[in-house]
Amino acid sequence: MSRTLSPSERMPERPSLFAGRGGPAFEMPDRRTEAPAMPIALAAARCRLAREIASAVLCVPVEEIARPNRSAAETCKARHLAIYLAHVVFQVSLGAIAVHFGRDRTSVAHAVRRIEDGRDLPAFELLVARLERLAGACLDLSAEEPTA
Repeated sequence: MSRTLSPSERMPERPSLFAGRGGPAFEMPDRRTEAPAMPIALAAARCRLAREIASAVLCVPVEEIARPNRSAAETCKARHLAIYLAHVVFQVSLGAIAVHFGRDRTSVAHAVRRIEDGRDLPAFELLVARLERLAGACLDLSAEEPTA
């Protein structure tokens, strides 16, 4: 004879929002254990630096990269690369990048995915690697303390 479970026995203590169809559920990470958010001024400076780097290397004016509306393909590519650098190299959150680029967070995530997907092409991989090295060098320079 089988026993029926009470509602408290059937429901887990903390229901997961990510339970798939028949698959195992996984829990969201506890945000209280994550690193504190980057200060707004630092995120803004790093986003501005990412735009400047993409502008200088791809010869697209910074004003065009910063425009809030849709633009030409080359400008869009430069913006996506700047967003990618801000997120991957400068460790700015997608939400903060969205604010400083005047975009939605999902658009920022889309830009990062586009760059990651494009890295399969050897020429594009070289360009992105070059931009990452340049951005990393700028980050290293900003971390150094001036000597008196």
